[in-house]
Amino acid sequence: MDFLTIAPAAPTKVDVEGGSVEVRGIGLRDAANLLRRFPLLLDLFSDQPTTVGGLIQSAPDACAAIFAIGAGKGGDAAVEAVFDQLSLESQLDVLEAIVKRTVPKGWAPFFEKLSVLWSSPARPPAGSPEAAAIERDLGGMPQSYVEPPSSS
Repeated sequence: MDFLTIAPAAPTKVDVEGGSVEVRGIGLRDAANLLRRFPLLLDLFSDQPTTVGGLIQSAPDACAAIFAIGAGKGGDAAVEAVFDQLSLESQLDVLEAIVKRTVPKGWAPFFEKLSVLWSSPARPPAGSPEAAAIERDLGGMPQSYVEPPSSS
């Protein structure tokens, strides 16, 4: 099997308020776009301070964006608006299905793999032109987001 013959996994059907919606997991490109649009989400995975007020302000829009991406319609404002019309329980059901498709083995194995990548010798040193290019590609996110979390 080669990469060109790999088919994406079939979407998961989620029952929602008398109907159903098909969702998929979020891939790297969509995750990067989501983090550029909602940089506060990065604080959840770093040692950067996160304010409750900031999360409350960003969470509804970020969750609606995740819903649209999971529905295969990333960036579609109309699909994001549909999410806002669902009950909180239905919103959580859909988000849970998207997360299960995004990290099927769970967050702990995902972060273990990410930790290995963070510490890879192939990773450019902070302050190098290569690290600056990565920061630029991440939409100008601060260098602290390009650095691995401290292991203190």
